[in-house]
Amino acid sequence: MSAIGSGAGPQLADHSRLGRAVVLSAMLPLDASGRVQAGGIREQTQRALERLRDAATRAGVSLERAATLHVYLRHAADFAAMNEAYAPFFPVDPPTRTTVVAPPADGAALVAIAATVIPDDEPRDVVHPAAWRRSPNPYSYAIRSGDTLWLAGLVSRRGSDGSAIDGDVAVQTRVILDNARDLLAAAGFSFADVVAARVFIGAARDFAAMNDVYREAFAGTSPPARATVVAGLMQPALRVEITFVAVRDEGRVAVGSSGPLPFSPAIAAGGRLFVAGVLGNSAGARVDTATQTREIVARVGQTLVQGGSSWDDVHEALIYVTEPGLAATVLGELARVRPNGLPAGAVVQSALVVPDATVEIMVTAGKSAGRP
Repeated sequence: MSAIGSGAGPQLADHSRLGRAVVLSAMLPLDASGRVQAGGIREQTQRALERLRDAATRAGVSLERAATLHVYLRHAADFAAMNEAYAPFFPVDPPTRTTVVAPPADGAALVAIAATVIPDDEPRDVVHPAAWRRSPNPYSYAIRSGDTLWLAGLVSRRGSDGSAIDGDVAVQTRVILDNARDLLAAAGFSFADVVAARVFIGAARDFAAMNDVYREAFAGTSPPARATVVAGLMQPALRVEITFVAVRDEGRVAVGSSGPLPFSPAIAAGGRLFVAGVLGNSAGARVDTATQTREIVARVGQTLVQGGSSWDDVHEALIYVTEPGLAATVLGELARVRPNGLPAGAVVQSALVVPDATVEIMVTAGKSAGRP
């Protein structure tokens, strides 16, 4: 079940194995009859997590061992109440988490939640810098399993005491990257190990200034694959939030050539290929979403081949659409290259940073992946 839409037509897989972890697709808070759970954000958060827990059980894993969750809210004002319902599901060593405003397609749904879970036979360790204060909210800042480190969605707060640091997007991006550096170092990683990033900015006009600061952090190394979209954040003063994944692998390779923006088309590391968010429109040319999706499929396919993979190896897809009604079109086009079933992942409503683009797709492939 994707974060946007249910209904007929191709759907994202319930779950998929990717490397040593299991990806659980975003769940809407649906009751046994398939309708949105009655009640407010507390009831809906509980129901979405119950469905996610059921999906984890079907995949042979336990939701309590999640490495990271992505929470998509309709209203930022629901953040505190969502946390109250969320916390009991993770009473000890909670996973990392990213929470943004991304309204589900069903107007009655207030939340959708996706997860990546670590199986019982794999290590799972919370990483926390010694000088940092514990998060007052129910998430950890970093979780490590073997060669992979997941960071929470980071915002402009001082790690030592959690206090907010105000400023424009450049100031806030620098604080986030400083925090990421501390978290990476606490796990024995560095920016050279980062393979993927999800960047959420509050306004498209902040894109260039964010990139100017972001570029500095990855100078001298191949920057990670990345997708950047426009989404609401949990506090009015926040301008940017960034989520990172890092993999320790001496054989890490950047696939393709980076353009003027500070991200690589793909990074191969740890037996996985992390492909950047790809658009399917051309500057100044307005084309329909189906045409954009077909172009994305072709562009991603070329990068997958360069990285020694194919669409058959893709086991996670993050799909951003500007309107919820576009989801069916995008999934239908993806089904053309995945006739035996779509990967797990999420379809998320957000604005994009490029005018006239209506869809952006970021995927991760793994040769050893499959459905448990």
